[in-house]
Amino acid sequence: MESPREVFAALDVGSTSVHFLVADVNGGSLTPVHDESVFLGLGEVVRESRRLGEAKTVELSRLVARFSDQAAALGACQLVAVATEPLRRAADASRVVRSVERDAGVGIEVLTHDEEARLTVVGAASGRAIDGELVIVDIGGGSTEIVAWSRDGELLVTGVRIGAGSLTRETAGDPPTAEEIEDMRREARLVVADAPDASPSGMVAVGGTAEKVARIASPGSASLDVSRDAIEAILPELSATTAEALADRYALRPARARIVPAGAAILLAVMERYGVPVVTVSTAGLREGTVLVAAEAGIGWRDRLSAIVRDRLTGSVSAAAR
Repeated sequence: MESPREVFAALDVGSTSVHFLVADVNGGSLTPVHDESVFLGLGEVVRESRRLGEAKTVELSRLVARFSDQAAALGACQLVAVATEPLRRAADASRVVRSVERDAGVGIEVLTHDEEARLTVVGAASGRAIDGELVIVDIGGGSTEIVAWSRDGELLVTGVRIGAGSLTRETAGDPPTAEEIEDMRREARLVVADAPDASPSGMVAVGGTAEKVARIASPGSASLDVSRDAIEAILPELSATTAEALADRYALRPARARIVPAGAAILLAVMERYGVPVVTVSTAGLREGTVLVAAEAGIGWRDRLSAIVRDRLTGSVSAAAR
């Protein structure tokens, strides 16, 4: 007998964009029904004032309300809204959460670095046969999550306050010079040096910035496997091309194109840290993990998150061994 199919929705309030996913969940897998991202630039606002402020809160509330209506129209039985670095850092985060819940009718859960990483692992590893140690890296706008997982079930999580957006603002012009790209790489190496030790047999990168780096480094490729050499090879182009021109050339949003060089620098630093020559870029991550965990655990998902991650990864290893 087939497992019952249900529709769930997830909303991710990130530093660069607000991401929205509605998916049909069947057992342990999902099929996207609607996937949308809207640029809000919340991380930049918080960086400048340490607060989100009233105007951005209103903008966020209206967007959350729209997504909530879409989720209901698409038959979602539950919408889980989570927030990452911008609300972790905002001094008025509690006020923002209360305002959004009052005006949009949706409660936002502000994730810890550990929770963000675990949800990302669930999404990135869904349906993946894991054999040996695995490192998963999620390059966000304001932070980067690095997760090292081993076959014995140990999960080491590091959240570092360096993201493609924050590194761009601190270091680079438009376009960044070759020297500025080297500065970004140097800063990224310093930060990821404290990531957990591991000897992975593979690495998975998630997030829109990593995907765009892979698309530029391997244009026309059906695979999202990309080598360190291929990423190194695009650095001269990134140092000679404005964000607007890069956006036109590769069909990107200008705001995303602007942070691609920093994303490449961070991705290279993590690959160097673990001696990995090739990374697989997954289009599934935090949103997908949130949907799967919500479908499995319901409203009490935060209390069961660690157990769900352990059970899912152990199941992946069992499946790989059969």
